[in-house]
Amino acid sequence: MKVISKYIAGSISYGTNGPDSDQDIRYCFLNTDISKIIGTDRFEHLDKINPEKKEDNFGFELVSYLKLLRKSNTQCVEMLWNDKWLEIAPEFKLIQDNGRVLIDSEAMFKCLRGYSAGEKHKITGITTGKLGEKRKLMLEKFGYSPANASHAIRLLRSGILFFRYDDYPVNIVEKDKDYGYLCKDIKLNPQNYQVDELIKLIEQLDKQLEISFEKREVNYTFDNEVANDIIYQCYMPILKNYEKETRI
Repeated sequence: MKVISKYIAGSISYGTNGPDSDQDIRYCFLNTDISKIIGTDRFEHLDKINPEKKEDNFGFELVSYLKLLRKSNTQCVEMLWNDKWLEIAPEFKLIQDNGRVLIDSEAMFKCLRGYSAGEKHKITGITTGKLGEKRKLMLEKFGYSPANASHAIRLLRSGILFFRYDDYPVNIVEKDKDYGYLCKDIKLNPQNYQVDELIKLIEQLDKQLEISFEKREVNYTFDNEVANDIIYQCYMPILKNYEKETRI
């Protein structure tokens, strides 16, 4: 396996982290074993969680990453726009260089709205099945989930800024200070906020996202040919080397 990009994701990359925040590592990788590239052992991701060390490591295989990017998966979009790396190889720089043709405006709009709607249900406790124990405790204590409220606001503002200014802010505190610090403060001082006020704000931001999308000056469409060419450029050297070695 060859890691082609790795960074600290989650609240640390957003700038909304606190003293108890977990360290989320996200990375993209190439398989180097033939059975895992085109054979029966092929897989799409690696997931490893270590609760004791507060670590969450998740890796996307290249083809899977591009497929998810086509759907505007927010973690994949954030990786595309990230500029603070633990590791980055030429293969991922190639992806970033072609980033404007590896996103889809309509898919991103629908994805962000869908995520924010889902977060709104988690904020109020309508949906709790996938909430971690920490978030469930916060829900019981404050009447809402601060982390999910912060997440919903961040996602909506990221979409608004993207459609307005053609830039997707990974670090919301650096790129959008007022809302960035609000997202951080909701998590650090949840007692200062009322769930009704937060839901109202999220609904207002959802409307702003819709307006920003409708008024966007640039429209992007995912280019499958470019994506396939990137896959070819990344995997063909590995496949050719395998063929050369097996002939010997």
